[in-house]
Amino acid sequence: MLNLIILVTEDDRSGQSHFFLDLANLNNIPNYPNINCHIRYYSLKNHGNYHFHFHKDGHKMEPIPPLKNMDDVEYLKLACDFLDECYIENETNAFIFSSHCWNFSWRPHRRNINSFPVVQHMEKQQMKFKFILFDCCNTSCIETLYMYRNVTDYLIGCQSACPAIGFLTQDLAHVLSKKESWISILKKVTNAFLKRNNEHKVKKDLYETDCTILTTKYADQIPNLFNGVTFFRDQKARTQPTPQERTIFDLVTLLKTQDQIDKDKKQDIMKWVKKTILSYKQSNLMKTKSWAHKLHGISIILNREKVVKKL
Repeated sequence: MLNLIILVTEDDRSGQSHFFLDLANLNNIPNYPNINCHIRYYSLKNHGNYHFHFHKDGHKMEPIPPLKNMDDVEYLKLACDFLDECYIENETNAFIFSSHCWNFSWRPHRRNINSFPVVQHMEKQQMKFKFILFDCCNTSCIETLYMYRNVTDYLIGCQSACPAIGFLTQDLAHVLSKKESWISILKKVTNAFLKRNNEHKVKKDLYETDCTILTTKYADQIPNLFNGVTFFRDQKARTQPTPQERTIFDLVTLLKTQDQIDKDKKQDIMKWVKKTILSYKQSNLMKTKSWAHKLHGISIILNREKVVKKL
């Protein structure tokens, strides 16, 4: 049994809800007796707040209290309570966070919240997820990978921007129900996400996007691997040529520009990258961009305020 836990916070001030458009894609989960799914949904303004439960015997929808004042501590507590309520020990659990993200920070309703307390709670409760999927931007980075290393086997997310028409595709339940290897299943999840983006009829909803599958198997090596390594920011390695992504750099491209890093150290990091990235693909729109060939699936965060970064 796959126990799928989905937390969604949506800024719906425009009047449009991408989640409720996706809800029809999740309504067919009862057709797959090996999937149990809980969804906690919060909207900013128009669409209400609900808990959904889809399982082999049907589905249930009930209203829940709204988020008041978007307090950081309150939101993190609600997230932890939701996980406690829906996590099933001795089952295969998976967690999807669908909202705006920024690297290792969650951005419910555009408010930056460090998600580390939730990860600490997962560890304290000895939760382990087969995969954690971030239906958000810029989450495929070594900082995120290291933070979640003890609570999941795989991380799925975007190295660049993630469109509002995200991973909750019409094929999601069908793919997750398959009796195949998890690598095969997760690759099909990412393929469905890109297929949806490539074929969407509304051009404004098409993004220069990509998706990556990372294994946490080698994440414990990060401190020793990067110990003493100094990174200088290089514009050539930025993941996207936009002001919002000035702090995010493709790790592989950055390494190629860093003459101060020892050659053997570079080789060790590259070997680690090849083991860690299980899949990386780009949308058709991204492939047309000249800068897109510089992306390889995993980023590093170098803050604007600092000239160099030592890990």
